[in-house]
Amino acid sequence: MFQRLTAAGRYAIVEQFDSMVWAYAAVCIEAGVFGLGICVRGEPGYYPVPSWMCCGVTLEVAAHHADELNRDRGLAEEAVEIVSSSMRHGRVRA
Repeated sequence: MFQRLTAAGRYAIVEQFDSMVWAYAAVCIEAGVFGLGICVRGEPGYYPVPSWMCCGVTLEVAAHHADELNRDRGLAEEAVEIVSSSMRHGRVRA
């Protein structure tokens, strides 16, 4: 089972990151719990989406949801580049 990000949750994220180039990424929240993170191009790590907004028990389902959300935003290959640039720049934000 995976609790998907609601329309209100998506809107809140879009508002927060409006002036940035960003993409959703599947992340491990804690052992056995997976969710979403927001990667901003060229910034280290990611901003975690709170688990009460979106989480599940498999990385595969979280990754599928992140891909779906990125496609809805018109990002496909660009999302991979954004997430990769965040990974190259350092550690997770906590």
